[in-house]
Amino acid sequence: MRDATYSLTLNLPNNHVLSALYPISRGVYAGDDVLMLMDDLCGRVYVVRATLAGKHLSTSEMVKKADGMALITKMQNDQSSSDYNAVTGNGRWGTD
Repeated sequence: MRDATYSLTLNLPNNHVLSALYPISRGVYAGDDVLMLMDDLCGRVYVVRATLAGKHLSTSEMVKKADGMALITKMQNDQSSSDYNAVTGNGRWGTD
């Protein structure tokens, strides 16, 4: 996240428990979102991507609790690749 301070509004879905909160890019020039790792208290977790104002953008599939961090990492890597491709024109230009 780029700025020093943020006002964050969270809308937690389905009365589930928020286990972890991770910042993520919304795109190269568009700002930031958050990934909320939600626990349904039945041994499964899922990730909700939301804006800093609390609007839900997407919800992942439910996975076993042990696979929750792998899902977060995958979503962060996918966004990182998308940001890199936007800056480099899908790899057409070198970074040298």
